[in-house]
Amino acid sequence: MRILQIVDPALTGSALTMHVLIQMQQAGPQTMDGFAREIVRHPEVTGAWDVTGDDDFLLKLQVATMEEYDAFTRRALGEDKGVHSFKTLITIRSIIENDVARRPLRVR
Repeated sequence: MRILQIVDPALTGSALTMHVLIQMQQAGPQTMDGFAREIVRHPEVTGAWDVTGDDDFLLKLQVATMEEYDAFTRRALGEDKGVHSFKTLITIRSIIENDVARRPLRVR
């Protein structure tokens, strides 16, 4: 059994939560897999999903400042990483986050 612990991001110095929608230059397997392998190396990324639709990836980031976010985008989301464009949504407040009680376990 896995136990999930929730820590207030402000206690880790990561008070800003952002969701970033990413469009890749090319959506081929090599580009997508390479980006996925690379993005997990960044500690600011606390969640990452390969998604359908107009965007290719959704990232959840937690950073302390906008300057830290800017440094992340320059380091991880440049054209040299295969990124065509990205759109950032800054969280104002969390309504529901990682509430496992909302999804009861199924009995097998």
